[in-house]
Amino acid sequence: MRVKVKFLGLLLVLVLLVTFNAFSREPILVKRGEISYYLFLPNYYSSEKSYPLLLCFSPSGQGKIFQKFYPVTRKHGVVMVGSNNFANMIPANKFMPKIIATLIDLKRRVKIREGETYACGFSGGGMATYVISYFYPGTFKGLIVNSGAIHPNLRSPSALRRLKVKKVALLCGKKDTVVSCDYMRGDMKLLRSAGIEVKLWKFRGGHQLAPEYIFQKALLWVMSGS
Repeated sequence: MRVKVKFLGLLLVLVLLVTFNAFSREPILVKRGEISYYLFLPNYYSSEKSYPLLLCFSPSGQGKIFQKFYPVTRKHGVVMVGSNNFANMIPANKFMPKIIATLIDLKRRVKIREGETYACGFSGGGMATYVISYFYPGTFKGLIVNSGAIHPNLRSPSALRRLKVKKVALLCGKKDTVVSCDYMRGDMKLLRSAGIEVKLWKFRGGHQLAPEYIFQKALLWVMSGS
């Protein structure tokens, strides 16, 4: 009888652990040396499977803001990471080594599907996706840029071809006065002139993270054809 009770107890613990992994919306804060990031695992995450990776950057160095998009990435089986190492005004030679170190660390912790690493960024974090792609060509297969602009030094077809990205999804708020939809339409034309597939989604609001349903459309489009 005691053995049966113990077995049922262990079974209950296993069920609770699986349920927590499947339905928890809380990210995992990872700190290792100088790198820091929030790790958002998908539903029913298994160390035996490989997953697409989406690495995200905020202008304030607060990777947790991307928790807004977690219901989308967890539903579609994407490992999302919010970096705490990039922020506006940090020189590229200071933040980029930490971003590369983050990618190396992630490959030790999670099985990343070959050739399916993507980047997303909000505002200055969106600009960072272009900059990192320029200095480390081919690192990202596609980009999701939410209310962010191409860096002034990269505004030429030759510079943008160096990124080696296949698709760029642009998200803009209709009332954004910081990086307007008109400005991002100009970026769209420039990206297309470099032979990059581009699509732009508008949403109600200003300089802010896009609604979940817009982000979901962008994510599925960027990953389509993988």
